[in-house]
Amino acid sequence: MSVAKYKVVFTDYYYPNNNQEIEILKKLGNVEIIDCTKIIEGGVKEERANSGL
Repeated sequence: MSVAKYKVVFTDYYYPNNNQEIEILKKLGNVEIIDCTKIIEGGVKEERANSGL
């Protein structure tokens, strides 16, 4: 029986605990994490902070 491989992509800063979530996902099995928050600055959380919401 083969194990499925999952790819998870974080594209913004909406979730405050990305690092904690990444560690949990890695424990689930064969998971490839692509964390775009390390590559591109900005995102939903930053936009909300600037809009006053």
